[in-house]
Amino acid sequence: MKNRIRLHPLLIHIMRISFLQSVLAFLTMTFAYSHSGHSQDLLDRSVTIRMENTPVSKVLSRIEQQARVRFVYSSNTIGASRKVTVNAVNLRLSEVLDLTLNPLNITYKLVGGQIMLQNLPAETAPSPAQAEEPKPADRKVSGKVSDAKGAPLPGVSIVVKGTQQGTSSDADGNFSVVVADDNASLIFSFVGYISQEVAVGTQSNIEIALKEDEKSLDELVVVGYGKQSTRQLSSSVSTVSGKDFADLPVSQFSQKLQGKLAGVQISQTTGTPGSGMAIRIRGAASITAGADPLYVVDGNPIVGGIANINPNEIESISVLKDASATALYGSRAANGVVLIETKKAVPGKTRIDYSTYIGAQQVPQRGRPDMMNAQEFATWRKEMAEERGLPVDPAFQNPQQYGEGTDWYDAITRTALMQDHSLSLSTGTEKFSTTATAGFLQQDGVILGSGYKRYSLRVNTNFRPHEKLNIGINVAPTYSTNSNTGVDGVGSIVNETLQTTPLAPLRNPDGSLTLTATSPGMFPTPNYARTLTDRVVDNSDTRILANLFAEYQITKELSFKTSANIDKGDGRSFAFNGLTTGARGTGLYKVPFSKLNQSKYLSWVNENILTFQKNVGDHNFDAIVGFTAQRYRTDTSNINGNNYPDDKVKTIAAAGTVTASSSIQEWSLLSYLARVNYNYKGKYLLSASIRRDGSSRFGTRNRWGNFPSVSAGWILSEEEFLSDIQTISFLKLRASWGIAGNFNIGNYTHIPTISTANYVFGKTVAGGRRVDNLADQGIGWESNEQFNIGLDLNLFKDRINFTYNYYRKKTSDLLFNVRVPRASGYANIQTNIGELRFWGHEFSVNTVNVQNSALRWTTDFNISFDRNRVKSMGTKTNELITGSGSGLIGGDHVTRVGYPIGMLYGMQHEGVYKNQEEYDNSPKHSTSQVGTAKFKDVNGDGIITVDDATIIGNPHPDFIFGMTNNLSYKNFDFSLTLSGTYGNDVVRGAEQTLTNLDGVFNVLANVKDRWRSPENPGSGRYGSLEAGTTYLERDWWGSQMMYDASHISINNITLGYTIPLKSSAAIKRLRAYASIQQAHIFTKYPGANPQVSLSQSTTGLGIDGGSYPVPRTYSLGFNVGF
Repeated sequence: MKNRIRLHPLLIHIMRISFLQSVLAFLTMTFAYSHSGHSQDLLDRSVTIRMENTPVSKVLSRIEQQARVRFVYSSNTIGASRKVTVNAVNLRLSEVLDLTLNPLNITYKLVGGQIMLQNLPAETAPSPAQAEEPKPADRKVSGKVSDAKGAPLPGVSIVVKGTQQGTSSDADGNFSVVVADDNASLIFSFVGYISQEVAVGTQSNIEIALKEDEKSLDELVVVGYGKQSTRQLSSSVSTVSGKDFADLPVSQFSQKLQGKLAGVQISQTTGTPGSGMAIRIRGAASITAGADPLYVVDGNPIVGGIANINPNEIESISVLKDASATALYGSRAANGVVLIETKKAVPGKTRIDYSTYIGAQQVPQRGRPDMMNAQEFATWRKEMAEERGLPVDPAFQNPQQYGEGTDWYDAITRTALMQDHSLSLSTGTEKFSTTATAGFLQQDGVILGSGYKRYSLRVNTNFRPHEKLNIGINVAPTYSTNSNTGVDGVGSIVNETLQTTPLAPLRNPDGSLTLTATSPGMFPTPNYARTLTDRVVDNSDTRILANLFAEYQITKELSFKTSANIDKGDGRSFAFNGLTTGARGTGLYKVPFSKLNQSKYLSWVNENILTFQKNVGDHNFDAIVGFTAQRYRTDTSNINGNNYPDDKVKTIAAAGTVTASSSIQEWSLLSYLARVNYNYKGKYLLSASIRRDGSSRFGTRNRWGNFPSVSAGWILSEEEFLSDIQTISFLKLRASWGIAGNFNIGNYTHIPTISTANYVFGKTVAGGRRVDNLADQGIGWESNEQFNIGLDLNLFKDRINFTYNYYRKKTSDLLFNVRVPRASGYANIQTNIGELRFWGHEFSVNTVNVQNSALRWTTDFNISFDRNRVKSMGTKTNELITGSGSGLIGGDHVTRVGYPIGMLYGMQHEGVYKNQEEYDNSPKHSTSQVGTAKFKDVNGDGIITVDDATIIGNPHPDFIFGMTNNLSYKNFDFSLTLSGTYGNDVVRGAEQTLTNLDGVFNVLANVKDRWRSPENPGSGRYGSLEAGTTYLERDWWGSQMMYDASHISINNITLGYTIPLKSSAAIKRLRAYASIQQAHIFTKYPGANPQVSLSQSTTGLGIDGGSYPVPRTYSLGFNVGF
């Protein structure tokens, strides 16, 4: 019954969606049938065009924009670089095509709503002189051309090598051509695909799959509020097509991007099932305003997370990095923008695709904590008692009686299964198209009791009731559940389990799990395997992303688009701890308790965009102006249930005591925007934009902000002075400048807030309210001004593609607490003050190493160097200490003027006082003794205190890098992806307990190499066990817990095989593959995960508190297309 109740909201949403889609389909098909003459309508569209001595490809591109049609052709076959002159005013499209193409011996025909171009056969081509009679062909060769996924390719040019004979594939990809003899070869070419040459030999039927040219310079990429040719981009944008990672078996799309984008650091900080990745663009940082990028899904700026988006729904991802690319998103774009486009149907094609995989997850052996076993632990406890002059407990008197004991890390981890299923249907005509993708993911956790499930559906529908009107609706409901709570961090179950005595048994003699696991002199501890099994964790989230849009072509040059978008989420988390569960220090809970947290949010966005496109000779313009409005609200409630009489009834109502709290947060945003793109002759590029944002988050005296940008580009390879250099196939210089903002400053920082307080009137205490803070009515966004220069260079006919970017950023008006005179009644005020500087270099190289009819090998490599420095903090101390650390030295990070933001902070460990002489000649703490921890006297005052805490490390890497290798040999395909960092440090905060010398926990095995005497000082890492000497080593975080976290991670290895199928078969594509995710990590870091970070705040990076292990996943899967 409970499962039905949990699924009920999702079913309701799906039924609503299905009904709406059915209504749309009915109306659209009715309209479509009433216009059966659509093909003729398309050729009757009016076209006005004036172009002189212009390449055919540019003329066709202009016609595509104006008549809203699509041409399919091979540039090489039709000679698209040939120049023509066209002068037509309000002529039908068919007449314009005749005028343009007939002189070039090019014919056209409609195929599936597209116009396919091909050369006239040689025997029918007009010629001023009588053509020689062709030699009779001795036989015919037939076949089929498809893409890499098995879908038929219409319009592919097939030419007999060395002749003018050839043909084109039809709408189903079929072709037929005559050849002279067995020595003939056929050349297959198609725009956007890699040409292939096939020897005919004795074959009479040839089936071939063309591979997409991933480096096509004419590819359209998604940018802010539109699309633009990569060739004419003058800003810094990185794009990954969904086809580049379609077959990687992972649960999060961000995992598929790891190591593929220059300047984008993607870290898997935890292995918790269903958790997302940490994404940081160009080292984005802020002291208090966050560093996460803005995510935009199909034009909808979302406010929820991205972890529950099904990767199989995604068509492409564009990352906008410089201010010229991001400025149109104004006050939300300082940390970069990630644009996600989902899959849409292609008119004239119907496809059904199903993909699935099943995987086994295991915790790798590398990085597992090497804790003391039972014999080592008993020996250690015995030695401790002897060195402290205490009697040895009988449990530790004879360590040799124990073997390995209980490995508690093994006890709470397991081999966990995961499975994923995705079914996609795509169909469309010129009037109506729809794509539906349904998915199910189940990921059991490698930690007992944890797991994640996701049910997803996306339906994207488009219909065109009139050639000038386009209407679309996209709806994507998602429902997910998980049982993950308290599995990350210093106080997490994972970390506390490691501290459990290995002498305690895991199970009773009857095989049941024990309730407790403790030894004499240790804190009371439950059996965490039992706690993880018996506790109740029930979390669920329902989310809907939806948008409705209408686009109308007002004139040939002018169009208008309006859209309404929503991002709605409802979350519920419930945890119940009964009498068989517990925690370290408490043992078993004596009284059950529960916690119920509920939240819901709604964000709606309305956007209205007017687009203008105009070409005047060699001058090409496109511009947009727009108005957008967004509103967000979230409601949360927290209910705690205590004093349950027993753990049989777990509802909140069964609790003896119930307490509750709630909160509401709201903000709104109103914006105006404009952009103009201009190019002259397609090689001199200029773009300018501006956005004006007004936000409820800003103070009343500073409510509006302006965010301008400008960029320019020069395609040098189009110039005559480079035309003779055949090595260079493309060369472009770019430069940009712009301002973006970060409005994540909180919703009410400009308003004095109030809270409850008690007042004493006479002898009576009365409740009331008080003002908590001063407010700055001029508070506003953090401003980010950025300059970028770039170079795009392609060599050897695009066999080598190189991209370079250099950027400088200045972040000013940081949100900061500034001290004010105590006479004000307050200690500080939050205001905009301070400045950060960023700069960096990005390099990416894409190479085609081998390419022939059987083998193709490509390599993508990128490396980025990101730097930052604090220039001003607006305070007298010029530094800010943050984080909890051990709590005794003030924190674990420091942000200081002249240094990078959020440096690791602690004591500088120098070993131990090995002997009396070293002790006498060294600065010391008041509790120091021979054999205790030794720290550096940083301030030189001759004594060791917390004032000697200093910068001990840098959590920011010197550089990040990634590399992907793709190989295909005949029907086999292989890919390997890796990524890494160099030069970043991590403080292993978990060692505060895992190396505790007090004897109340189990500890790391290397603690055995401690100081025992001046003659046996050990490694110098661990001090004496003598009572009263362990305080500093335990509670002063320092460099003794810091490690180099440089690493190379082999993220994915996949081997696949596409099974050959007959062209007449119902199955068009069938591929099977095997994959390993997180295959291996090369690092000197002793912990399990060098990418770990307990906090994603810029002032909290680089702390390993004992994270959920990242599993290695072995997967088998297949993809089938119909």
